[in-house]
Amino acid sequence: MSRLIFFAIAWAAVIAALVIGKNKKRLMLSFLVLYFPFEIGIIFFISHGFMLTDLPLFILVFIGLFDKSRFRFVKEAVPILILVFAGLLSSTYAQNSNWAISEALRYARGLLIFLVIVNEVKDPKDLRTVINCLFIGLFFQSLVAIYQWRFGAVGLQFLGERHYGGWRTRGTFGHESIFGNYLIFLIPLIFRLFVYYRHPIKAHNIRHAVLLLCGAMALFTSFTRGPWVGFTLSVTVMVFYSLHAKKLRPKFYVPFAIMLIGASVFFVRYLPKIIGQFQGDRMESADIRMPLNRVALRVISANPIFGVGLGNYKETVKHYVVPEDEPDLESHQIEQLRWDYVHNSFLLVTAESGVIGGSMFVMIFLIAFIKGKKVLKESKSEYLTNLTIGILTGLGAVFFAFQLSPDIHIHQINVLLFIMTSLIIAIGNIQVKLQRQHKMKAYRIHKERVRYENIRNI
Repeated sequence: MSRLIFFAIAWAAVIAALVIGKNKKRLMLSFLVLYFPFEIGIIFFISHGFMLTDLPLFILVFIGLFDKSRFRFVKEAVPILILVFAGLLSSTYAQNSNWAISEALRYARGLLIFLVIVNEVKDPKDLRTVINCLFIGLFFQSLVAIYQWRFGAVGLQFLGERHYGGWRTRGTFGHESIFGNYLIFLIPLIFRLFVYYRHPIKAHNIRHAVLLLCGAMALFTSFTRGPWVGFTLSVTVMVFYSLHAKKLRPKFYVPFAIMLIGASVFFVRYLPKIIGQFQGDRMESADIRMPLNRVALRVISANPIFGVGLGNYKETVKHYVVPEDEPDLESHQIEQLRWDYVHNSFLLVTAESGVIGGSMFVMIFLIAFIKGKKVLKESKSEYLTNLTIGILTGLGAVFFAFQLSPDIHIHQINVLLFIMTSLIIAIGNIQVKLQRQHKMKAYRIHKERVRYENIRNI
């Protein structure tokens, strides 16, 4: 009941903002980004239905379609569209077609979010609105995690909190792995803005430092190995990449050094717990990953074109388990192969929607990286450059982590993937617009100077 009440209040706030707000588009963008971390909705099928994000999303689509400025379909969205169709097509061969259709609609939501952000984030103010709302969500989730780490559950069950008093934190997310993947989407962006960008307003630099500290603590206390590895690898690549150009090098050496020393002390203090994540009982859950991958490859081999249907993997995987091929596994591990997801999002999408769907899923990342590289090559803005590198680093971290988790089927991670990839395209469009304005301004100044010289010569 408390969830339903919160849902009603949240949608009422959207309607009130639509009625009395001045900049309706920006307000709807804010609600869209603020609401997605909460897996709350009017559920019609399994874990899907009208989610909290859907009302501001549909309003933005409606406004965009009837706005004077054309709401356009962009070529970068083609892989998402094909993935949606692959998912719908997979439903015709699925054991449970309703599940497949429901999951295809999840990707359709992602497509709409992608198009909305590309079309409606038109200037730096719109961009800052989205980024600030992402940071607000990160700060809230980090505070919840820190409280859970020290004291236990906060009591936010109506927001989706499912903390059971264990030693791992998860914010308001359903599992620690999901929470970890959410964090590594955003912490690299904060890291980039704090260490490599000196904001002209000092308060913003302080804000970035606080967010980085809170986010790092939340990521540590989630004790999620996949996100840890993904974050470490991606940030390492980013640091080395930034060494090749002077303009990309750090701006805050002293504060960063102090934070690094503090992190080192923290690391040493909790070193036994960190090592414990890669030993003993925790390693048993890692040992099952390769057998799960082998089963997924059998599923793909048997269903290469259409897959087994989105959302149908757990329903059909038992038919592809061959115990004789896994002599090193115990009986309970063999049983796990018959019902568990493959802990690899790329294999999961391919098994459920076929090779075409899986290829399009990979293309979503590749297009973001290619477009991001182009933005960096042409960028004249220090802020947009660092923003782009931060977003790409987060996408890189998740790209690594997705090879160790099936979390793409989770609402929050699914939505955040399309928000972050679309922001790369939006930043590129804003950059082109700013460069055009700069050229027009330079032309007007030149024209005015020529006119002035002509008047002097008369």
